[in-house]
Amino acid sequence: MCLAARFATAQVVEEPDTNDPVRQYELPDVVVTGEFEPTTPEKAVHEIKVIDAEQIQTMGFQQLDEVLEQQLNLRVSRDPSLGAGLTMQGIDGNNIQIMIDGVPVIGRLDGNIDLSQLPLYNVERVEIVQGAMSNRYVTNAAGGVVNLITKKKDGASWSVTSQNQWENVGLMSNTLGVSGRLGRVMLSGSVFRYQSQLYSDDSLRASQSSWNPKEQLGGDAQIKYYGKKSLELGLSLRYFDELVRDLGEVKRPQFKPYSFDQYFYTRRIDPRFNVKFDMGRNHKFNSVSALNIYDRVSEDRRLDFENDSNYVIENGQDTSRFNTFLNRTVVTAKYGARWKAEYGLEARYETGSGERIVDSSSTPINQTQMTTVAGWAGAQYLPTERLTIQPGVRIGWNSNFDHPILPSVKAVYRGDKNLILRAGYARGFRAPDLKEQYLEFVAGNHNIHGNPNLEAENSHNAYIAAERELLTNEAHRALIRGRVFYNYIENQITRAQTSPLYYEYINVGRLWTDGVNAELDYKLYDDLTFVFGAGYTRAKSYSEELAELTDYIGTFDMNLQVTYIVPKIDTRVNLNFRYYGKQGWYSLSGEVLTLNEQGPHNMTHLSLARGFWNDRIFLSAGVKNLFDIETVEGSRVSNSPHSPSGAQPISWGRSYFAKLNVSLGPEYRK
Repeated sequence: MCLAARFATAQVVEEPDTNDPVRQYELPDVVVTGEFEPTTPEKAVHEIKVIDAEQIQTMGFQQLDEVLEQQLNLRVSRDPSLGAGLTMQGIDGNNIQIMIDGVPVIGRLDGNIDLSQLPLYNVERVEIVQGAMSNRYVTNAAGGVVNLITKKKDGASWSVTSQNQWENVGLMSNTLGVSGRLGRVMLSGSVFRYQSQLYSDDSLRASQSSWNPKEQLGGDAQIKYYGKKSLELGLSLRYFDELVRDLGEVKRPQFKPYSFDQYFYTRRIDPRFNVKFDMGRNHKFNSVSALNIYDRVSEDRRLDFENDSNYVIENGQDTSRFNTFLNRTVVTAKYGARWKAEYGLEARYETGSGERIVDSSSTPINQTQMTTVAGWAGAQYLPTERLTIQPGVRIGWNSNFDHPILPSVKAVYRGDKNLILRAGYARGFRAPDLKEQYLEFVAGNHNIHGNPNLEAENSHNAYIAAERELLTNEAHRALIRGRVFYNYIENQITRAQTSPLYYEYINVGRLWTDGVNAELDYKLYDDLTFVFGAGYTRAKSYSEELAELTDYIGTFDMNLQVTYIVPKIDTRVNLNFRYYGKQGWYSLSGEVLTLNEQGPHNMTHLSLARGFWNDRIFLSAGVKNLFDIETVEGSRVSNSPHSPSGAQPISWGRSYFAKLNVSLGPEYRK
């Protein structure tokens, strides 16, 4: 999608007060994802879409899926059991890297990170880069990256913040945070709770809703030390815990009634340590070490209603654990006025264990591992003041697969009337994850097997983007943006039915996607902002097993964002409209390529927001899913006589929300 650049001009960061041991920065409008150093969106080499905290708070968005479903070229799919997944430019979520402050999030279900497990209470902004970023972020980044930038507590005073939101359908979230400093040390921490239960347990057991009750608990803590000569040391910890209950129907309701339920527990523990300092002679050092711990437990339980006993049935529990240790060290350098360089080294060690993990080459067989070591180098050259060229290359080693050389080249030209032209090419790479290699899931109607003989996916991405001012004066400002893109993936991995009732991960063939989108951004004084965008994306695939090439399938997207600030009462009115056109995709079932379709629909949100007492009190209220869209028609079309169709759940329908944020401290910002 095209960059939604802000209209407010970025403020220059002032030099810190040398008498102040903690450097206090102003808040420039900067981006960091994929860049050599923090810069403004207009000066960035990559086209970066930014969704800031003000937009998130005003619209009452609580989780990442709510933010991403409003963006062009992005589609969010929701499953009552697996959560919220993502596609970008027609590419599935297993090729989209989701990160928090540059560290990848682990724990994929069916190839996707569950976006509803990523709360936004401590997020300063979300940065989105579409197109291959494997040169910088390696596997799972062939389609693009989504980077959550957390709030940095650099204030001089102590503050306490509380965020509270209610929705009439049974959703409630509460957050409490505290931050402050002791000399050269900054301390901050927060805890949160989120729960949703749209219907009573009795109604859920009667299948009146597809949406399962959910409860989330979590928090984060950070300690940051500011030393002399630009030294920064940071230690942080994030914790997340979720319980989802899938309630079964009541059996024998008249005589000793009981039910079979499923409980799904997810736990994430993410400690990290980072070091930053100025090496001198225009060299800067930045290193992060992070451990990601992901546990998922599923329990098959029986509830006897008469004596209210609830217990796990025999052989009814499964536990999977995936851990990843990552170290990424980067040195950036500046050589004169025209050259910059970046050198990076990354080590990644992954482990997986569980009853459904079977690696015959490992001892014990229910544990497995994979190691990746890579280095990359990039340069930024300014042949003129208007043109920036940024080539780069990554080389690496993977313990299970050949790691290809990953080149990229990006260029930016800045012309008159704020004309910005961007173009780029990058090669992508995705190594099969541990579940795709070693999963053995045989239970009930599931018969799914990993494949240790899989090959890594390789891909190519190219794009051209343009942005230009159409009008600028004291009253009006108008910008227009456009983008065309192309993606090609070979050795694509998919889960396919290779024999009756037997599913296996295989390299099925190739995928092509391309598209075009345009956006008009208009602002009248500081009161009215209007952003309208439209895009068209199409895809086709080739199955090597069937030697069959599909036709191109296209889909149309549209979004509209309107913000009006009522001057006399200083109240912000927001309207977000997103239209999803009819979507189709192919899946492999035995020896048949099946066309799956999902009908068109829209998602519309309306809200009001106002701050009081220098924004120490912030109120927001509104309606989500204004037109009450709960399901869309879907179908499967194939040569098989068994081609089911029917309504597919996408949302729980219209809901009304109210949000109250309170800060007890002078340096609060939303």
